[in-house]
Amino acid sequence: MTLHNGKSLLEELKSIIPFQNMGLVGSRIPNTLTFLDSGRFLSELAENPNIIGVITNHSFCEKVIERRADVTTHLAEEPKYCFYSVYNERATQINSNLKKTIIHPS
Repeated sequence: MTLHNGKSLLEELKSIIPFQNMGLVGSRIPNTLTFLDSGRFLSELAENPNIIGVITNHSFCEKVIERRADVTTHLAEEPKYCFYSVYNERATQINSNLKKTIIHPS
């Protein structure tokens, strides 16, 4: 995914969030980037010190900031899609033998 400034979304996120890992809200690995598109996982996010960055939408951004001011947020209309697009881009960079995965827009 390329942004209007020519950077990939992965490059953009790495420039604002110093994450080393990507995972779900319950990740036990430090310095993890995750996504939040449901209030169901907000409490778990608030209690997890391993999360340093969250891709979320306008509906949850302020709630994340209220509960975890130390977490950097990135706004996306579709946080889950954005997260997995970055995940795939990162996996492709780490292992050049992997082919790019195309996520169906539905």
